[in-house]
Amino acid sequence: MSDIRDYVVVLRASSAARFLPEEGCRWSLEDVDGVEGLVEVKLRTRWVASGFEAPIPRELWIEVRGRFPSIDAAIAAASALSATSCVLLAFCANTYVGSPELHLAFDATADCSEREFLQSFLPDESGLIKEGRIVKADELATLIDAFNASDEHARILRALRQYALALPNWHFGSEWLALEHLYMAVEALTQAIIRRECSRLGVDEPALARMNNIDPDDPERPRWKAALESWCREQLIFSGDRAIYTAAKAASDGLEHGFMDLSKVHKNALRAVDSTFTHVRVAVLVLLGLDAAHPTLRDRIPMDVKSSRKFIRGHFVGHGSDPAPAGQEYPLLEWNSSVHSMTRSEDEFSAKFTEKLSVRCADGLAFRPQRMEFLKRGESGQSGYINAGQASIQSIPRDPSLDLESLITQAGALVGSIASSGTFHEMPPMQAPIFGLFSQQVALFEAIHVLRRDNRAIEALPLLDRLMKGSCKLDIGSMVSSDSCVDSMDQIRTKNMQCEPLRRYTLPASPGT
Repeated sequence: MSDIRDYVVVLRASSAARFLPEEGCRWSLEDVDGVEGLVEVKLRTRWVASGFEAPIPRELWIEVRGRFPSIDAAIAAASALSATSCVLLAFCANTYVGSPELHLAFDATADCSEREFLQSFLPDESGLIKEGRIVKADELATLIDAFNASDEHARILRALRQYALALPNWHFGSEWLALEHLYMAVEALTQAIIRRECSRLGVDEPALARMNNIDPDDPERPRWKAALESWCREQLIFSGDRAIYTAAKAASDGLEHGFMDLSKVHKNALRAVDSTFTHVRVAVLVLLGLDAAHPTLRDRIPMDVKSSRKFIRGHFVGHGSDPAPAGQEYPLLEWNSSVHSMTRSEDEFSAKFTEKLSVRCADGLAFRPQRMEFLKRGESGQSGYINAGQASIQSIPRDPSLDLESLITQAGALVGSIASSGTFHEMPPMQAPIFGLFSQQVALFEAIHVLRRDNRAIEALPLLDRLMKGSCKLDIGSMVSSDSCVDSMDQIRTKNMQCEPLRRYTLPASPGT
C-alpha cells in the first residue's frame, strides 16, 4: 500500500523494574492488527549521570517501530503493545511498573522531505532514588517467548493485568486491594487450568468433575461447572491450601458483594495475600511451562516499593505552653534528604544518602535527637520491621540569615533605613533607579510571602511574574552600574541577543551506544 509508512512511537512509565544501563530487551512481533510486516518493541531504563561513580535509574522507556497507515494508527498499536509489555515486565521482576504514557511519535520513513511529528510533554523523573529491582533480560525474553507461544495467552494476559494491578497496592494498609486483584487473577486462570488438567488426564470436563465427586447429571446440583471451578481453585491453583483459599475467597466476596466490613476484609487479606501472590505466580508459570525450568523466576517474592519510611525519634526540651513556632500549627523537623554517593558492583547498585534536619519549634525550646529508624516490609510479606540502628545525628543551629521571614525583614529594614536617611537623593544617577526597583522587589516579595502563607498561591502568581521580570531588570541594572561589566544598555541588549538558548531536553541513547 502506498500510504503505509515507517513510524516510531516512544512511551514512558514509572517503574521499579529496571534494566542495567548497558542492557535492555528487544523482540519482534508478527500479525499485529493494522501493521504491515514486523513490529519491533524495545524496553530500556533511562539512567542519568549525576556526578557519582554510578548513574541514577529513572523511568522506563518503551520504543515501538513498525509500518502503519497513519501516525494515529501507530500510536494506538504502540499503546496496546507497550501496555502488554509493562504487564509482562512487572510479572517478571515481581514489582511495580506503571501505565505507559505517550511521549513522542514520528514518521521515520527513509528518503522523505517532510515527516509528521507529535510529542506529549512529560516531566522527567527526578528527586530521590526510588527502590527497585534489576530485571534479568534473559528471563524476560524467555517469559515473552512462552507467552507468545501459549494457546492460553488471552486468559493469561487477563490474569497478568490483575497481577500487575495488585503490585502497586502491595504496601501497608492496602493489602486488601492487592488481594482483590489477585483473586480476580485466580478467576481469570480457572478455565485455563481446568483445560490443562483435562488435557493432562485425557478426559473432558464432565469426566474430570466425576473424578472429584461432582456429578454433572445430578438434578439437585445443576451448577456443577461452578462446583468444578471452586474445586480447581482450591486444589489446583491454591495447591489444596484450604485455609488460605477460604480467607482469600471470603475477602474477595465480602468486598465485591458488600456484605463484610472492610476491617474484616483486610483481616482476611492479611492472612492470605502473600501466599496468594505465590499461588497465582506458580499457576501462570505452569500454564507457560516455566514453573520447573526457572525456579528463580518462580520463587521471586513481590517487592513492596512504597512502604519504606525513615523516622527520627527524639524530644523537645524546654519550658513553654506550645512547642509550635509562631505562625505555625505544629513543631516539626524540615527534612532534606539527598544522594551522597551511588556505586555499582556488577548487578548491584548501592546508594548512600545525606540527611539534613532543621528544627522548627517555639523560642526557648530545643530538639534532642535520639535515633533514626527505618520501616520496611519483611521478607515474609506479612508485616514490616523497624531496624533501630543508631544514626549519627548532629544538631546544627539554624542560621537566621537563611530564614525566609528573616530575609524579608532585613530587606525591608534596609529599604526603610535608606529612604528615611535621605541618602536616596544623594545616590549616583545610575544607582537611584536600581534602588527604586529593589524597593519594588522587596514589596512584591513581602506580598507573595503573605499570600503563600495564607494558601493563596494562585493570587500570588501574577506577582511572581512581576518579581521574576523585575529581578532580570535588577540584574541588568547592577551590570550597568559596574565599571567592570558593560558601559551602556546597547551593549547589554547585544549581549542578551547572542545568548545560546537553553536545551531543555535530550533523548537518551539506546543501550550499548
